[in-house]
Amino acid sequence: MVWFGVSNSSSLWFRVQPQTKFIETLILLTTCSLSKEECALHCLGHRSCLGAYYCGNTKTCALTNFNCAGVQAEFLLSDPNCSYLEACSRTVSCLECGCKNGGTCVQLTEGSGKCACPVPYGGLNCELTCPPQFEVSFRTSCYSFNMTLKGNFYQAKAHCESMGARLVAVDNEEEHTFIRQHIMADEARSAVGWWTSLTDDASEGTWVLSGWGDIPAPFIAWGPGEPNSQGGNQDCVQYHSITKLFDDEQCSRTINFICETEAT
Repeated sequence: MVWFGVSNSSSLWFRVQPQTKFIETLILLTTCSLSKEECALHCLGHRSCLGAYYCGNTKTCALTNFNCAGVQAEFLLSDPNCSYLEACSRTVSCLECGCKNGGTCVQLTEGSGKCACPVPYGGLNCELTCPPQFEVSFRTSCYSFNMTLKGNFYQAKAHCESMGARLVAVDNEEEHTFIRQHIMADEARSAVGWWTSLTDDASEGTWVLSGWGDIPAPFIAWGPGEPNSQGGNQDCVQYHSITKLFDDEQCSRTINFICETEAT
């Protein structure tokens, strides 16, 4: 995957992926462009454009109001000459995001930023609200890092469910980084372990998200030497107090835990 930037009054970063031939029903309009950068500028100048398809062999630029996830299933015939340019920062650009409810736009890279939302707000533009007791948000999720409560894995799971939440399910690297940074930002939080919803209690070595339909874990960030299972007796996963990475642990151990729920 390649990243490139375009610079004008609405500078954004675009993600470029090998892509497939155009499907007419997904295209807003087509233009002739000398380069991917020029194609990106055409997209930025069109209010409804979320991405563009650029074919280098024909210098063709096709604008679409579908994002990458929305079009992948619609394209079948691969064309190595074409690339998909996703305006991946359009909704969170500091120039365009319009943070709500007292949110502050934090610049990340040129033309790309995010809204830092005050409690209890969350979402891309701080348009969502987190329930009481959930002190921090990331994207559309709210999290509770309660320092006063501890429990074994099953007690932690039950407590989260009593709050209308679930033990945290870490879906990807970005969410993992956010949680790690939040833990490390406070000395007290950083000194303890935190239960996640990961467990292989039902089938050794098959890690699932308990409370989330027991679906296979989409993301795991094991620490050095993990999982080690300790004779098959460690079936639940915590954020380790030292590494801040995933560590399999006995489910009966009493530690802190992270609850997650959706912002509304």
